[in-house]
Amino acid sequence: MDSPTYTLINQQNQLSECIHLLALHKLCLLDTEFVKVRTYFPQVGLIQLRVNQHNFIIDGLLDLSEFWQVLLYTPGRQIVMHACSEDVELICHYAKTHQLPPIFDTQVALAYLGYGLQISYQQAASELLGVHIDKSETLSDWLQRPLTTAQLTYAINDVIYLEQIYHQLIEELQAKMLIEYLIEDTYHLQNDLCAPTDFAKLHQQYGTHHHTRQQLMQIAQLVEWRERLAVSSNQPKTFIFKNNALQTLVQQPPRNIYELQQLKDIPSGTIRAYGKIILDLLQELPAPEHWPSQITAPLNLPNHLKKAIEQLVAQTSTQTGVPTVVLMRKKWLLNLLDVLSASNIDGDKQLDGLRHHPQMSVYLSGWRWQVLTMPLIALLAPNLQTSIHS
Repeated sequence: MDSPTYTLINQQNQLSECIHLLALHKLCLLDTEFVKVRTYFPQVGLIQLRVNQHNFIIDGLLDLSEFWQVLLYTPGRQIVMHACSEDVELICHYAKTHQLPPIFDTQVALAYLGYGLQISYQQAASELLGVHIDKSETLSDWLQRPLTTAQLTYAINDVIYLEQIYHQLIEELQAKMLIEYLIEDTYHLQNDLCAPTDFAKLHQQYGTHHHTRQQLMQIAQLVEWRERLAVSSNQPKTFIFKNNALQTLVQQPPRNIYELQQLKDIPSGTIRAYGKIILDLLQELPAPEHWPSQITAPLNLPNHLKKAIEQLVAQTSTQTGVPTVVLMRKKWLLNLLDVLSASNIDGDKQLDGLRHHPQMSVYLSGWRWQVLTMPLIALLAPNLQTSIHS
């Protein structure tokens, strides 16, 4: 494989050519290299960009405010990335926005074409283009200066082949009439990634149906405080205390600093600095009417119904050409069961009325509604009366 050609931009006055090209051309291929070991927010090391067959490596330590402006707000912009979730987090942070132009994620597109949910860029380049990409620099220090030639070569390879992969995927998706499904799913994924933290629902990531409402209130107060502290101090949440500590804190709440010191997974520095705050968050709760609702236990569906669901998803996969792993996720099915249980739907009710239920997953109420969600509701609703909570 020939050595890639690229322009390295490590001086502020070198950015103008790149920004000019970016403003003229709507399609761009993008990747980032960053470090996120001892910080809450990613520390950008490099931005790799391919636009109009020009390759750029941009030093992330430069002032990139004008770059972000042109990248994100040029009309008609289409950004192509592979496995975009961490890159989106980085862009939203540095560009100070929660809205991005359309992103085409080649990893999501490959999942639609049957390559599995998490195929790597290296695998994609190998399987689609027959190109081997060396990934030995993956864990290198992207904040060191100067960067090595090996690091720069590794970095630019992440966008050089992305354009070929993108065009090939577009052609295959259009041939299989899956492109509109992909665009809709990617839009929802992008919104999920860009959305600010919803503190009112944060406790749901850590609580279970085994927790009492009082414990859920304690979890809610603890995780909101930890999240805000992590953001303001730019340190990983686990540096404050690990997730495992949450369970111990609410199941056996310490009454004083001494008892708090006996718990594992809470650093001594956290206890010294914030021990009293943690105790207050456990002990000083609002009135019970303000506590979170109990988390619903997962429905214990009978085996014959589970099999019927699998058969329906498989049948719909055959009809639509969408792989089963893309068509339905476990969390979406659980969401549908929760909505049906809360709505007391029976088989005679107008099923389409559920489409705009405030708790219904957007993935189920979109293109899947007619082909999968409504048939699932018709299958599940009559059976929910006889299902029991585990």
